[in-house]
Amino acid sequence: TPKPSSAASDVYKRQIIVPNVNEFAGHIECDPNSNSEIAIPFSNYVFDIDSKEFDDFDEIDEKYLKKIIDMI
Repeated sequence: TPKPSSAASDVYKRQIIVPNVNEFAGHIECDPNSNSEIAIPFSNYVFDIDSKEFDDFDEIDEKYLKKIIDMI
């Protein structure tokens, strides 16, 4: 079982966009410079991308990241 990503405590079942990781309960800091992230589950893994910018991800990012995941 993979370790949960920084915002992925419940992500194994659904994707999540976190506009501000500092306000996300249960956040596990992987990078002190990270301020937002997107996490998308697939197979037994979580595709997790962090950003130093606040509110850096949206539904468009989610749509195309899912397409990339489908190619894996």
